[in-house]
Amino acid sequence: MRIEDQNTSINSTADPLNTEKLWKIRFGLLPNPLNQMKRMLEVKTDWVGNKKGYYFREAPEFTVVENVNLTNLYENSSMPFYA
Repeated sequence: MRIEDQNTSINSTADPLNTEKLWKIRFGLLPNPLNQMKRMLEVKTDWVGNKKGYYFREAPEFTVVENVNLTNLYENSSMPFYA
């Protein structure tokens, strides 16, 4: 396993924690955050609303908020005119 700028030397083995992490990635036990978010969005009942938006009950670090500035910009934009 490559850690920072170094590979595991030829006469040693990888750290057991790194080896475990590689196997979990290989078997899909540690999906990347984008795939986690896709799965979480399918479970509508586990999203809890608050003043700022919504958060996932089991993993509150995943939140969905409305960006008012971008929404208004999109709604007020018009098609460019090309002469």
